[in-house]
Amino acid sequence: LDLIRRKEQAMAEYSLKDKAYRLIKQNIIHCVYMPNTVLSEAELMATVDASRTPIREALNKLEHEHLIRILPKRGAVVADISISEVSMIFEARLHTEPYILRNFLQNVDRAPLEEILRQMLAAPMDEGQYEKIYSMDDLLHRILCNACPNPYIRDPMGHILDQSNRLRILAGKNIHGRQFSATQEHIALLRAVLAGNAEEAASLLTEHLNNSRDAAIRSLLDSDMSTSFPALRL
Repeated sequence: LDLIRRKEQAMAEYSLKDKAYRLIKQNIIHCVYMPNTVLSEAELMATVDASRTPIREALNKLEHEHLIRILPKRGAVVADISISEVSMIFEARLHTEPYILRNFLQNVDRAPLEEILRQMLAAPMDEGQYEKIYSMDDLLHRILCNACPNPYIRDPMGHILDQSNRLRILAGKNIHGRQFSATQEHIALLRAVLAGNAEEAASLLTEHLNNSRDAAIRSLLDSDMSTSFPALRL
């Protein structure tokens, strides 16, 4: 009976850690917790309805994903978004995503890409559609990355795409002007992928990522975010 109770307790703690991890991560990516926000363990315990141990385990996992920093005597702090961070995010994507297309295009799940292409061709370019378009953008890149059979490449890309989403949400309307051209780039990319042209798809993806990186950096430099959020710095 003691062994059963210990197993049940361990399963409950794991479940709470997973719940804490998912909830805190979602709030970071969606900028409910802004960069440089100090996360109170007591508040997180109340939000998740969990004890200190699952919260700390979740925070340790999030630190590994570079979404928070754990500082001595300060606790957990939401990681900042700097110009150098943006450059590093896109450097990783430029090295990895085109490589996946060149080598593993045959593994790409075609059916959801066909649906994304249909929706992108039909979606009007107005502000009311941006959230849907951003969601399709994220799904497209995740499907392409999931074509890679190597988990040592594939799994870190999921964390990198999480950071890209956080950047997009934080920048908000400052990057909406980029969305029309980005959608046209996605449409060309999708057509090349669905046609099975790996080299053309990789080249189009490289151009798209370079354009997205430049637009993100311009957005941060041209907005007042650098003064509102000191973390957005050179």
